[in-house]
Amino acid sequence: GGKEGAGAGKKWTLEGSPGQEQLSQPEAALCNASKMTPADYLQAKAALFRASFLSTHLAPESACAIAAAAGLDLPKALKVYELLVANGWIRAAPPPPPL
Repeated sequence: GGKEGAGAGKKWTLEGSPGQEQLSQPEAALCNASKMTPADYLQAKAALFRASFLSTHLAPESACAIAAAAGLDLPKALKVYELLVANGWIRAAPPPPPL
């Protein structure tokens, strides 16, 4: 990304970011730790919710592709997916059957 140069000396913070008030405590912690704006998080969350309504389970690969299409890089997309699964907001795909 080309954003590193602009505020390289300034510490990133979630405080005062538009949409911050819409985040739960775990969501705010994720955004802060990942340096993700609330808008990016909420857009990815909405896309994953839509996808989960169309399917009973959502595999990590599918979720990452959906969140990436919503504008997140893959590591952030995976973190959003993991948070949503951990909170029971979407269902992870069951593991493949043993061979």
